[in-house]
Amino acid sequence: MTLGQYCRARSKYALLALAVLGVLIVGYVDYITRYEVSLFLFYAAPIVFAVWYTDRNCTILVILLSAVVWWWADSMAGHPYFSSWAHVWETGVRLVFFGFAGIGGSALKSRQENIEAWVANIQRLRELEREIVAAGAREQERMSADLSDGLCQYLAGLAYFTGSLRDHLSERCRPEAKMAGELHELLRDAIVQARNIAHEMPAGQQRKL
Repeated sequence: MTLGQYCRARSKYALLALAVLGVLIVGYVDYITRYEVSLFLFYAAPIVFAVWYTDRNCTILVILLSAVVWWWADSMAGHPYFSSWAHVWETGVRLVFFGFAGIGGSALKSRQENIEAWVANIQRLRELEREIVAAGAREQERMSADLSDGLCQYLAGLAYFTGSLRDHLSERCRPEAKMAGELHELLRDAIVQARNIAHEMPAGQQRKL
């Protein structure tokens, strides 16, 4: 199971608790490493996590908590400042940085969502294309069945009938035999044209004719 799948299976508050735990861990490590080594950059990790898997209110809470925890770790580590205003200024700078981390994470999340939506649209278009092709194939199959089971057989029956009529009239030397013969040839041409249309269909449908 990937991290994304694991997080999607958890509630918002469970994920918020994980982000808060991450802030506290970073703050504790920041405290024990003293002020000589600043770890404020690592607070961005739980902030981005909150952006990615929780909502806006939870993210703001994690950002504010990160600023408070950094201030606590810095104060407990005994960082020397020339005045209290300098400490307040540094805390404000860290808060602004944490805010930018949240904004950057939100931008990355929006970009990822746009990419996923674009991929989903492409997949949907491909599905629609396959459905259109399948609908066209079904329509061609229906036309093939109409030609083979309907029109061609009907024309073949008429051609057989006119051929018999021509032979019958020719035996009696009737002048209508010529007209019956012409009608017979026209029907045979119609059958050939219908079969030619059928031959232009896919091979799988030709075998049905």
